[in-house]
Amino acid sequence: MGVLPPVIVTSLQNCGTLAAARCLGRLGYPVWLAGDLKRAPVTRSKYVQRAMACPSIDEEANLISWLLDFGRREPGAVLYPTSDDFAWLLSKHREALQPYFKLYSPPPSVLAELLDKTSLEALCVKAGLKTPTSFSPKTEEELIDAAKKVPLPVLIKQRTQLFSKSRDKGVLVRTRDEVLPAARAYLERSARAGDVTKELPWAAMPVLQAYFEEGIDRSLQVSGFIDESGEHFVTRGALKVLQRPRRMGLSLCLEDLTVPTELSEGIRALCRAAGYFGVFEIEFLHVDGAYLLIDFNPRYYHYMAFCIARGMPLPQIATLAARGETTALADAVSQAVRAQGTGPRAFAHRYQLEELLVTAGLARTMPLSEVTHWVRWYRSNASSMVDAVDAPDDRLPHVVDVLQELTGTLRHPRAFLRQIVFAK
Repeated sequence: MGVLPPVIVTSLQNCGTLAAARCLGRLGYPVWLAGDLKRAPVTRSKYVQRAMACPSIDEEANLISWLLDFGRREPGAVLYPTSDDFAWLLSKHREALQPYFKLYSPPPSVLAELLDKTSLEALCVKAGLKTPTSFSPKTEEELIDAAKKVPLPVLIKQRTQLFSKSRDKGVLVRTRDEVLPAARAYLERSARAGDVTKELPWAAMPVLQAYFEEGIDRSLQVSGFIDESGEHFVTRGALKVLQRPRRMGLSLCLEDLTVPTELSEGIRALCRAAGYFGVFEIEFLHVDGAYLLIDFNPRYYHYMAFCIARGMPLPQIATLAARGETTALADAVSQAVRAQGTGPRAFAHRYQLEELLVTAGLARTMPLSEVTHWVRWYRSNASSMVDAVDAPDDRLPHVVDVLQELTGTLRHPRAFLRQIVFAK
């Protein structure tokens, strides 16, 4: 195989970044970090060879200037996005970055369609995929009209998370007279960093989407890869059985689940209709026997370690694609397809799960019977479990993660109580 190229990973607080560093490091790739090095668990991974401080992703001009300066000095590193914001910046500046880095990034127009929940819905129609009933008002008059029509309860959320300062997952409204005031208030606090509102004027507008109680903890997460030709395609499925915060949040516990064939083909059709290629992660609600697509993420994601452990090494696959190693890419994707159904059966962020069960249990916001259920769930899956941070061959990131969680709780107790104790 020869000398392997260095791979730069960013968004250092993300669990997906840690998963990528471990996956590539175990395969022998030099892993370099670029970002805020303070307290990030991945900085303590034994698979990281180099760590570089760089401007924040909110400082677009400074970050791109830093990347270009670095690329001129040390060209040839692979650069792949670990967040929506970074995916957007790489796509937007790909012509300037391509002479110095190995990228695998679709045009910004493609990402704009997929990251906008309104245009994503239109693409789903073309691909034969279903979505929840939703309204995307563009004016005050349309907002008033939508508030009268949207089914209750309704989830008011951002059309896109791109450069959102709040990272708000949404506001749940159950009564008709609260819809319009809540939507207006949500619009007022949907501030954006950088110039995204100039480039995407709709970015701060809210979406009013029908909400399904049965979708809280049982959504289907589908992740995978599709190449630029559309021929090399692979997926893995996972059932989200618990999330944090409880109503809307990151996956805390997942179980292995086979992706229905028709859904997998619908995802392939969606990527082709959009012109998308690369790594993806998509969330579906399962309501009345139908799968409803609610989110499309064009980058690495939180629980990627689970998919890597089940025979789908997405960081390696993306790296091969960025390098233009077509034969090795085809082999890697074929191997991942054949590995379907193998590997661990469950995923959890153990420390956060323990924190939730102890705190919510003591506060009586989670019944003792439910606490007992999750303790038994963890114990029954422990022999076939992937942890979000902890790994037998790389323990220090887990120590840093626990210390960081404890420090965050002590510094921001109100935020912790809202997320753990009072969120139902």
